[in-house]
Amino acid sequence: MTAAAVHRRPGTHWWTRLCTAVLTAAAPRPASPAGLGWDDLMPELGERMALLARAAGRQAVVTVDRGFTPHECPACAPRGRRITSVRLWGAPRADVVQPLQVAAVCLQCALGIPATGHVGKRGGLVQRVLDEARPGAAIRIEVCE
Repeated sequence: MTAAAVHRRPGTHWWTRLCTAVLTAAAPRPASPAGLGWDDLMPELGERMALLARAAGRQAVVTVDRGFTPHECPACAPRGRRITSVRLWGAPRADVVQPLQVAAVCLQCALGIPATGHVGKRGGLVQRVLDEARPGAAIRIEVCE
């Protein structure tokens, strides 16, 4: 029996899809940084700074901005109601078409933690700033109190 004949057998297709769906639902999900979920409360200031420094690596300079006034996060506003607590300053290369200069987002959007009901991996703005950065350029990250 050839491979093409196996795929043409009646009943094979729905059974394969059912098995795949069951195995996908039972697969463990990757953990977010420090166990922080979409609906979790805001961690303490020191923990937030450590999470952002770990996500950005050696290129990041994480500081506290005392004048940062939080508002509704523009990146997750349709799905959830989180407030901004992180401001990212980019140092983009010249060849980036639409670089991120500055953005204020919530901690989950900065780290790329998927929203409730969001399928697949979601890249955070920290990763985007790092991808667009000039080689050796320092990335500024400001955190509100």
